[in-house]
Amino acid sequence: YRPSLNWQMGGALQGQYQQMGRFILWDDFVTNAYLPMEGTSSEDRWFNWHADGWATGMTPGGGTHHFNTRVYQTTRYGSGPEPTMASTLGMGQYRYSKAFGRHLTLQAGGFMSFQKSYSSLYPGIQLLTFNVARFEQIEWAKNGWKLGGGVRYESNLNPGVYDEDSGPVFRFGVNRTLSPSTHVRLSYGESLRFASIAEKYVVGSLSDGINIRGNLGLKSESGNNWECGVVQEWN
Repeated sequence: YRPSLNWQMGGALQGQYQQMGRFILWDDFVTNAYLPMEGTSSEDRWFNWHADGWATGMTPGGGTHHFNTRVYQTTRYGSGPEPTMASTLGMGQYRYSKAFGRHLTLQAGGFMSFQKSYSSLYPGIQLLTFNVARFEQIEWAKNGWKLGGGVRYESNLNPGVYDEDSGPVFRFGVNRTLSPSTHVRLSYGESLRFASIAEKYVVGSLSDGINIRGNLGLKSESGNNWECGVVQEWN
């Protein structure tokens, strides 16, 4: 839908039904590989749906506003009529981009999500988590050179339980065009993954005295990655 020359917007709605079996552990790895251990298998039915909305608008000064939203819900049923798991996730992102002259482009924005979940794997509690982030990025290109860099800040909150902060997470890259078909590139990126709800809260018992317990003190995963390479195209 285009309400004016400078703005356009749209949306989508989609649903899905899925039925499948699953198991957690093999019976043994010698004679019964890919066969479930007793007490670890289940037949599940899933109902999933999501709704999306987006809008893009241009300003008189040459900048562009981008809005994206999504609501996603997944529900799992076992053999009975009551759900064994349900999770609702809402997300929203805003991004502003603007070109300065022919060579420089800036982007900045923010992201926020909330998730409300309960599951038989973490009985007796209903979880509500929030994730908030902001990001900035700059790109410059001239005479066969392309340089880009960005930074992201992110926080993960479960009120009254934990409050995690990523600190600044950086990335940058350089690309040099040697010929129309040959490019050299170098990049560096940092990554961070907060522990999932299941990793923190899961509680379960399997056969043979196998117990599964979450870890509220689980630390976030982080990584540093360097990459360099030559790209050669043949037509």
